[in-house]
Amino acid sequence: MNATNLALGQRVPSMSLTCADSLPRTIAAPGTSQLVTFATVSDCAACEAHMSGLETLAKAGALPVETMVVFWAPRADVARALRLMRSSIARPLCRDEHDSLWIRLDITHTPVTALIRDGRIALLDDGPLFSPVEQRLFADRVRRLSVDR
Repeated sequence: MNATNLALGQRVPSMSLTCADSLPRTIAAPGTSQLVTFATVSDCAACEAHMSGLETLAKAGALPVETMVVFWAPRADVARALRLMRSSIARPLCRDEHDSLWIRLDITHTPVTALIRDGRIALLDDGPLFSPVEQRLFADRVRRLSVDR
């Protein structure tokens, strides 16, 4: 795990996001569980192992919670970022429009996926999800951690 500034149990601020599909979404809404991948358009090619595995799971309906990608891009680069990311991401694609999450959470490494449960990080993962076994194990962890306790 390279997302050194994110931590299990860390509070994530609830906020509305601007999403490419024009549907309103709120990250870290009270009482919800969400699987959120934080990404930038410049993520390394090796990181595709993580992103493509999540796309496979989402398309198969194997993730038991709402899932989305929250991306950051410089204001002048947003249109290009959307074009590039839409070509490989089927999950809802939302923008951290005012850089609020990147600043408040001090995100320094992407992509990284967080299960946010009732406003707190319950799972962090940035590992490869190439194989069906890795994907199944990840989906099982999400399922186990997203249920009410």
